[in-house]
Amino acid sequence: METAISQTAVKNTVSVALADIQPSNYNPRKNFDEKSLVELADSIRQQGVLQAIGVRPIAENRFEIVFGERRYRASQIAGLEEIPAVILDISDETAEEMAVTENLQRKDVTP
Repeated sequence: METAISQTAVKNTVSVALADIQPSNYNPRKNFDEKSLVELADSIRQQGVLQAIGVRPIAENRFEIVFGERRYRASQIAGLEEIPAVILDISDETAEEMAVTENLQRKDVTP
């Protein structure tokens, strides 16, 4: 997986409209605690999104989340229109691997 990133898989970091982003079926997290999302949304209102989410293009001006769906959902709750995102040019397999790896150390991930 590190090789995919180091071999210029990252195109750029940009602000992407939340309306142009959709969740991925690859995310191993299936349950999102509403209370923790509201807390994160409050933090985002105060400090902004501190870490960009990872997305990949799926159509012209449409993106799928690779990692960072909690930040995406909390940004919606916070009323943001855009979110910082790293655009990744990766395969389905790599997207799935990255989603799983990103969530390995998280709690409440669906097995």
